[in-house]
Formats: sequence, structure tokens, C-alpha cells
Amino acid sequence: MLYPVFLDVRERKCVVVGGGHVAARKAEALFEAGACVTVISPDLCDDLKEHHASGTISFIRGEYTADILQGSFVVVAATDDMDVNRRINADCRARNIIINVVDVPELCDFHVPAIIRKGDITVAIGTGGKSPALSRHLRLLLQDSIGAEYGELLDILGQWRDTVKEKVPGQKRRHALWLKIIGSSVLDDLRAGRLDTAAQTVKELVEQEISHS
Repeated sequence: MLYPVFLDVRERKCVVVGGGHVAARKAEALFEAGACVTVISPDLCDDLKEHHASGTISFIRGEYTADILQGSFVVVAATDDMDVNRRINADCRARNIIINVVDVPELCDFHVPAIIRKGDITVAIGTGGKSPALSRHLRLLLQDSIGAEYGELLDILGQWRDTVKEKVPGQKRRHALWLKIIGSSVLDDLRAGRLDTAAQTVKELVEQEISHS
């Protein structure tokens, strides 16, 4: 049983060992989350070369050495050499750095799930490292049922969060209010592009609840 968690990697040093297409995907996911990504490899695939040229990653040309781990928060080993991957794993464990060795669950402290993103909503699907292919299948199955309107609704709810917390007493009442809003017409309005109407509905429901406080 794994403990699911979302890591805040913003401005943290994250190292990717490897220069191929798999390493590129892992590096992209990290720098998109705001990490300071360093890639070490004898060479880079075209995607990584572009990222290096644009300044989204740092690049150290050469073979892996343990000193590159200094100050790292997360490490991803994406090489095709299992001896190197095991060495990276051992070096990280000795330094209490969490590590993912791509496609080798027994050498991982964490597994990277299949992701669905809609605005600030993130849905992560994991299989405990047993089948990334099944994770991707489930992502494709679910991604169309979670439309962009959910991300828009989240933005609206976020605007009211502090007000509701301050002016609507009791966790149960606040929870019931959020459910009432979600179950109202707002999602239909957002699907139809009626953003102002949806925002007004939320405003009215919140103010109605506050007036009963």
C-alpha cells in the first residue's frame, strides 16, 4: 500500500539521470511543476536539447557521479543501465533523497501516476508500479468525463473559500454549502460558456447561506 501525496517541488533541485525520451518526459513533468531540473547524461535527445537551449533545464554532460545529488529533493533514474540505476538508488538512500527508477518498482521510493489536469484540478491514477499501461488506459477512460468546466468551477470556489470559512460557522454547514453549489446549475452553465451566470449563482448561494448564519 502506497501513501498518495502531491509534492511541492517549486524551486527545489530535482535531478534526472539519463538523456533519452523517457528522461525528457520525466524532466518535463518536473519543470512544469516549477522544479529546478538538472539532467546528467553523456548526450541529450532532441527534446532535452530544446529544453536546455530554452533554459528550462540545466545540463551536465558526462557519466553519473554521486556528487550531483548534493542538495537534491527528488531524483529520477532513467538510464538503460541497471547497474547505474542501482548505484543511483543506493546513493539516494544513503542521503535520504527520494528516488524513482523508471520501470523498476522495487528501486522506487515513489511511483509517477498517470495524470489528468483540468486547470488546478489534478487527478492521479496509480497502480502501485504494477502496470503503467493500465494507469494510462484509465486516464484515457476518465479524462473526457472531467471537463474544463471543473477547473473553472474550482477557480470560482477558490474565490469564495476564505469568505465562507470566515462567515459560515461549522464545518458541516460549509461542506453542505459546497455540495449545494456543486449540485446546482453552475456546471451546466460553465459547460455552455456562461461563466458570468455561474459566478452569479455561486455568489447568490453563498450570500444566502451567510444571511442564515
